[in-house]
Amino acid sequence: MVKLDIHTLAHHLKQERLYVNSEKQLIQRLNADVLKTAEKLYRTAWIAKQQRINLDRLIITSAEASPAECCQHAKILEDTQFVDGYKQLGFQETAYGEFLSRLRENPRLIASSLVAGEKLNQENTQGVIYTVFTSLYGNCIMQEDESYLLQVLRYLIEFELKESDNPRRLLRRGTCAFSILFKLFSEGLFSAKLFLTATLHEPIMQLLVEDEDHLETDPNKLIDRFSPLQQEKLFGEKGSERFRQKVQEMVDSNEAKLVALVNKFIGYLKQNTYCFPHSLRWIVSQMYKTLSCVDRLEVGEVRAMCTDLLLACFICPAVVNPEQYGIISDAPINEVARFNLMQVRFLMWHSVES
Repeated sequence: MVKLDIHTLAHHLKQERLYVNSEKQLIQRLNADVLKTAEKLYRTAWIAKQQRINLDRLIITSAEASPAECCQHAKILEDTQFVDGYKQLGFQETAYGEFLSRLRENPRLIASSLVAGEKLNQENTQGVIYTVFTSLYGNCIMQEDESYLLQVLRYLIEFELKESDNPRRLLRRGTCAFSILFKLFSEGLFSAKLFLTATLHEPIMQLLVEDEDHLETDPNKLIDRFSPLQQEKLFGEKGSERFRQKVQEMVDSNEAKLVALVNKFIGYLKQNTYCFPHSLRWIVSQMYKTLSCVDRLEVGEVRAMCTDLLLACFICPAVVNPEQYGIISDAPINEVARFNLMQVRFLMWHSVES
């Protein structure tokens, strides 16, 4: 009986050992699959971000980047082939990896290096900032990378904005390390996309549906949009008092429509503050706390800078180009709608200034 029990026990132990080994192998395979998938994700995210940067170059700095050049660059990005580090670096891969790991874990050093680099050569520093975000912090796909980048931004507030003679002007230019990194971060933040979609989708769709005319507020530019025949039909004889009154009436009507639109946008912004991204809220709060301690800056000016940051680097770009942010995908934006969206952006900006 005892021998039988021992034999049975040995059999069960053998079965359990086989089962445990099988589970270990399965876990190892799953871990390998996770690593491969994560690697593909990082590569895809890197290419997607580079494509976005390339598109921004075409839209924002079209004078420096021709369509042909941007198309060629986009094709190169599509054909990108990634090479394992050890194939290029050999035995030095470990040293490089350790260096990058320690650099990644030192946000203070990165921030101070970016600020120092800007003072030496701002043009090349922009490329370094892109590399820091897309490569060193992997587009902030992982929570740990996001935490490190938030600290980089906090130190940039301290080293760059706090030390600037005119931090508001520096922010408005949008070319400083803090502005660029903040914009890159907010564009890729999933919670930011949810907030922008919840806030801007409805008012933008209403703008597309309700008005088919340019909401021009400059009388001279308004007149130039019509042919001489249309001008006479709409406003009467050019140079007459009736002509001037009719033009002013249309300008007043357009201004009223724009004010109503802007109020609608602001209303949706207030309505959806509950889902404003926590990470961005933290950055703005750190900016306010840090700059409020600067003697030469008044509290009102610091608040205006926080608003400038959110408008210039987060909300207004999405207002003008909602399709790039995934806010709308079911309606085309024609030239008239784009112009009106730009007018809304301008008026929102102007209302903050005043």
